[in-house]
Formats: sequence, C-alpha cells, structure tokens
Amino acid sequence: MAERRKWAEKVRAQMDERLPAAERIVIFGGKRYREFLMPYLHRRAAKVDVPMERLRIGEQLSWLGQQHPR
Repeated sequence: MAERRKWAEKVRAQMDERLPAAERIVIFGGKRYREFLMPYLHRRAAKVDVPMERLRIGEQLSWLGQQHPR
C-alpha cells in the first residue's frame, strides 16, 4: 500500500504540471491505481467519471472493445 501511495503522489505532481483545468475527468485505471488519486481528482474537476468502475477485468476488456472497435 505504501508503494501505491508513493506512486500516486508522483502522479499527482505530474498532473499538477501537465493536466489543464477541466470540468470533467474520465478515469480508466483500475481500483488500485485510482484509490489514492480520487480525492485529488475530485478537487481538480467538478465531475469525475469511472465508466468501468464495477466491471471485472474481462468485462472491462469487452467494454473497451465495444467503445473502440478495430
């Protein structure tokens, strides 16, 4: 958990440098990747969407394939 928290701190610093102001942020990362980022993201944007939030990995892959067919 400490490693993920440290990673999230690094990501937040990068986002502060590179992420433009936004009203909406869409997150496609898994729960473990976003858990320490969500409070920060909610401060950065009025709306934070996680469209695959309740999907298992196979369902996520299927959803992504439906959204972006080859």
